Amino acid sequence: MGMKMEKKMENLLKTEGISYMGFGIVGKAVMMDSVLTPEAKAIYAYLASFAGARESCFPTRAKILSDLSIGKERYYSHFKLLIQEGYLRIEKMKGYLNRNCYYLVSNPKKLQAKKSAGQGKTSNLIASGIHSKGYGMIYKAVMKDTRLSITAKAIYAYLSSYAGAGTVSFPTRSRILHDLG
Repeated sequence: MGMKMEKKMENLLKTEGISYMGFGIVGKAVMMDSVLTPEAKAIYAYLASFAGARESCFPTRAKILSDLSIGKERYYSHFKLLIQEGYLRIEKMKGYLNRNCYYLVSNPKKLQAKKSAGQGKTSNLIASGIHSKGYGMIYKAVMKDTRLSITAKAIYAYLSSYAGAGTVSFPTRSRILHDLG
């Protein structure tokens, strides 16, 4: 039966260029959060680059450390910042010993729209969450490129967040320096 399935496929579509490994979406709100370090932003973008192709995928810690060229202690200090700020959530997996499920939180509390005094009786569309200020594509091939430092990946992710949907064109130099610390 496997042979019959193979013969039916006459054509094959492959992707080339920067998107050949897949991509994810990185929200401008995350990249503009001055509380996050550049390393935390790069870790977030790295994880987001894995989220675009499938429902779930989480590389091993060793793979993350290798791809980002970062040590374990440094990684965890910035990873914990993402959890603390509500961009990542961890849940223990039922039925598995020492296994976790990691969630990229799409609408962290700090980015949720707050209702003003006059709201509630009228219909208002209020955008909130990581995509509320716009977003861009983050390519896995770039985030896995070991020739780039973690700082270079943070800058790339930041600029990528401005290249997609949103109402702001390009940030000023002072805005970039402020957002990236």
